[in-house]
Amino acid sequence: MTVRIGVIGAGVMGADHVNTLHRYVPSAEVVLVADTDTERARAAAATVPGARTADDARALIADSLTTLRAMDAIRRRCGIVFPGEAPGAGQPAGT
Repeated sequence: MTVRIGVIGAGVMGADHVNTLHRYVPSAEVVLVADTDTERARAAAATVPGARTADDARALIADSLTTLRAMDAIRRRCGIVFPGEAPGAGQPAGT
């Protein structure tokens, strides 16, 4: 399963996170880089084909598919049940 990821902040650490996720984590897809410095966001996103940029971190929240995929990945890894889900929905497979 590919997890769509948005990175908030495109400074030295944020740009490194984008690079690391893109190059070394095959199950991760960086889809958005947000930074108030739009040039930094563009520079970091330019290293990932198809990555978009935003000048406001709230764009990640508005990207429902990214948010839902991230929530699903967290839920599966941690066995978390979100409000409204059936008991056991967040349990890792085979448990």
